[in-house]
Amino acid sequence: MRRLALAIVALIGTWSVLSIYPTTSEVARALLASSAVLAIFAGLALNTPLSNLGSGVLVAFTQPVRLGDRVTVGEHTGFVEAIELIYTTLVTDDERRIFIPNNQLTSTTVVNRTIRDPRRTVTASLPVRLGGPLERARAVVLEAAQAVPGAERFDVRVTVGDIGEKVVWLTATALAPLDADVAGIGSDLRERALTALADADLLPA
Repeated sequence: MRRLALAIVALIGTWSVLSIYPTTSEVARALLASSAVLAIFAGLALNTPLSNLGSGVLVAFTQPVRLGDRVTVGEHTGFVEAIELIYTTLVTDDERRIFIPNNQLTSTTVVNRTIRDPRRTVTASLPVRLGGPLERARAVVLEAAQAVPGAERFDVRVTVGDIGEKVVWLTATALAPLDADVAGIGSDLRERALTALADADLLPA
């Protein structure tokens, strides 16, 4: 992939230099014509089963994902383990390896969670009885979150979500470091928050 990128840069540079001088302008035009043929083949590659190869080149230039980034592509979230010409490999939190065709990286939305905010998100949906004091319920959940082991390493916020017939859903969101055990934090957060809400008589009947 690096060789291909260098070849394209060299081709553009050569054409630019040759087109300056009248004696070599004919050569530049011939080079431009051959480049146009290459562009046609590249366009075909992007619209055929070879699209993964063409998309791999685009990913290399635009770099929406990089090795080690934590990204979400479709329904899959994980760390980028490898970027090849055909597939990009993600390693999920449960140690599964997801092989994503590169054309998906150029045709669907990619959420990169590392470029701007290198933290991992943990969420927990918690029920509160309708009519209960929501401000108190949020305070109870926040206090429970502070008791989770390692709480000093992540930030927690609690927001009000959907409202049902007899229940209001609170969403607790924790932003944890990249090396955090998100599955363990999520489980502990739910357990402690539900226990605290039950003790405060805030759970639905």
